[in-house]
Amino acid sequence: MLRRVDGMGSRLVRHRVGGAVAAAQRTICSSKSELLDLAGMVDPILVSKLIEVPNGIPLPAVPTADERAVARRQLGLGEDTLVALYLGELEPRKRPLDAVAAAVQAAGHDVSVVLLIAGAGPLAEDVTAQGGDTVRALGFQREPGRLLTAADVFLMPSEREGLALAMLEAMAHGLAIIASDGPGNPEALGDAGLLHRVGDTDALVAALLRLARDPEERRRLGAAARARVEANFALDRFLADMRSIFNAAIGP
Repeated sequence: MLRRVDGMGSRLVRHRVGGAVAAAQRTICSSKSELLDLAGMVDPILVSKLIEVPNGIPLPAVPTADERAVARRQLGLGEDTLVALYLGELEPRKRPLDAVAAAVQAAGHDVSVVLLIAGAGPLAEDVTAQGGDTVRALGFQREPGRLLTAADVFLMPSEREGLALAMLEAMAHGLAIIASDGPGNPEALGDAGLLHRVGDTDALVAALLRLARDPEERRRLGAAARARVEANFALDRFLADMRSIFNAAIGP
């Protein structure tokens, strides 16, 4: 709400958030960018109550070549096609139309590109209007595992995130990641993927074409993404951090 309202509504939300932080023993932020944002909104005396705990996810097995081939056949996707995946809400802050525009432009070059769009939201009709051979609007997917298995590349063009679980899931599946430099995304990705400026669809097109033409680079980035999740965003680490915070807040 802090990011989506302005004027009197924004002042009211800030006041309520400040009250919540004051009343709590700890306020847990899922990324450093969230912590810094919140620190700038509350009374300085409350900043010590803020603590960062990056999100964590269960680590799936990396899909095998056979599993990937089966998932692609089920979706009617060829082996020589670069399959990009957008997984998330279809709303302006997430900028799904950037992904759509980039895929359409990339398909105009000498590569075969298909963009799978999995999600629902206020921009669903705009996304569906672009549907066709290049863009496939699939609607909300409760179990996106098959899409993550079939894809080569994951797109996260959003203006900002906390620490996006969808991107962590894609990294854990060994996908090459192309993400915007909006707050939260660089923290999750580090140097294990390709970053572009928010809203720079030309850079997004260039990144898609680069990975479409270089399967070895896709494999390298996918392996780096998986290794980063294992090292920094595993569920065991998340649970241990949360347990420590709760024990400290409860006290002896």
